Amino acid sequence: MSDFICCDCEDECELEKESFHYSGTHCTNGNDGIHYTGFYISECCGADYKDKEQCSLCEDDSYLPTHNGSKMCESGSIASGGNKSHCTCSMCF
Repeated sequence: MSDFICCDCEDECELEKESFHYSGTHCTNGNDGIHYTGFYISECCGADYKDKEQCSLCEDDSYLPTHNGSKMCESGSIASGGNKSHCTCSMCF
């Protein structure tokens, strides 16, 4: 059972790291690979996601940062691999 819902299909979903494949060019010395953006997306549709039970701060569109924080977080936001949502460190906020 997942704690998240896909914003596109409204089904329960797991999260995956957003990524894209790039082909080798002269800029990459012929090497291809996968680039991870640092964001998470729904596994089912590749769309944004929300918590099953949306928190009151997420419901307020004026609140920043996002629920995930920043991948450069200094104190453990979800995006950085931690478990804090709505971190207020200078990297997230």
